[in-house]
Amino acid sequence: MTTDSDFSYNYGDRNCCLITSDTIHFNLDYELLSSTSAFWNGLFELPQPSESGSSDDKVIHMQESSTELKPLLLVISNKPIHFANIDQIKAVINLALKYDSDKVLIILRAELLYHALSEPLRAYALAAKMGWEADAIKISTLTLESDIENLSDADADSMPTHYYRRLAKLHQTRQMEARRILISQDLMMSNKHEGDYDRAAHVEWWNSIQQAMLRRLDGSHGSKSFKFPTTMPYLDCVKNKAYVDGDKDVLSFRGLYLIYRTMEIVETAWKDKLPKSI
Repeated sequence: MTTDSDFSYNYGDRNCCLITSDTIHFNLDYELLSSTSAFWNGLFELPQPSESGSSDDKVIHMQESSTELKPLLLVISNKPIHFANIDQIKAVINLALKYDSDKVLIILRAELLYHALSEPLRAYALAAKMGWEADAIKISTLTLESDIENLSDADADSMPTHYYRRLAKLHQTRQMEARRILISQDLMMSNKHEGDYDRAAHVEWWNSIQQAMLRRLDGSHGSKSFKFPTTMPYLDCVKNKAYVDGDKDVLSFRGLYLIYRTMEIVETAWKDKLPKSI
């Protein structure tokens, strides 16, 4: 007999033992186990193959291997556990469903939200599959940096259709609204300022940046991250030079500074006006 080191203690007449398919023994507190689900009580009432040990011990022969069962028992026993990825969480969720352990599912929902930071699309698919609406809404916000085309067929097929449609609509709406904001003439700062600066240069520079961003939007399959990563540092320098050099060069740089302000306003509009969740 091999007993798992994390479950080697004995609770006397309250002891129960789960024996896995690879003959590993897990000794647990029967009351703790049964408190997670009435399903366990029914299992203990079923006839089991005879084992050496006290006749008072409650013994169940499990279908799962020790590798499969141990994570579930760690959660039930409030022992430390580390989930490396969504697949491991999903495996324990499946066992919790099999054994009707709602208390375990509550703990796993918190784990899923944590792992959604690194695997947002997969976490959304799992929350959707489970019908965890509030979690799906929260996680949908985390998918905004992701391309929904990267969602695997297996994960897409696992969730109800309306959850996939809602996620696709979120990304598509953000893309269309971002485009509308980007081409809005009302946001161009040169249209709101008169004075001695090179208006033509402003328009030329802004048109170039605008077209590059439109191509980026049109080429994306999701909302991705709507930013100006290659141009903002340069325009920061333009803004600083316009302030530092004083009156001599302010007019020559004012048009470019207005481009900076236009881009700043566009990014603020994206942040404030684009939908953020399903």
